[in-house]
Amino acid sequence: ETVALERLASRAGGAEQEDASEATAAVYNRMKSEVEPIERPYITVDTSKDIAPALEAVLQQISVSRGV
Repeated sequence: ETVALERLASRAGGAEQEDASEATAAVYNRMKSEVEPIERPYITVDTSKDIAPALEAVLQQISVSRGV
């Protein structure tokens, strides 16, 4: 949530000229109340940090799923 709100604030400040999003913290908060829980296995990727550990987890899951 913190990262999402920081990114929305950055967008509102015009930091990214090519970003066409008009979303605001109010939009985020409204949508947050409508979120449905994920009901199957998933991997969370924090794109504000190094994604290598998440990629490794994805590759490992793919190998397990394929029986490799």
